[in-house]
Amino acid sequence: MRLLFRPTTLVMECDQCRERFDPIQGGVCPRCERLLCNRHLYGSWVRRLRGYLGLRTVCPECLAGRGPSPPRRS
Repeated sequence: MRLLFRPTTLVMECDQCRERFDPIQGGVCPRCERLLCNRHLYGSWVRRLRGYLGLRTVCPECLAGRGPSPPRRS
């Protein structure tokens, strides 16, 4: 059983607070494409629940219109 549920060794760094986190806990904002930890991607437990249910969520900064502009695609 231990081999099946090993903890991950992959660690990411939040683009906003520079804190290291497990990538399963956070993710990428689809609007600004920043890699964010759980706290900065969701903001509240209600928005976190929406993300766990598979609904598209954007970070609180983008939701408020204060986030960085999305990168331009060529």
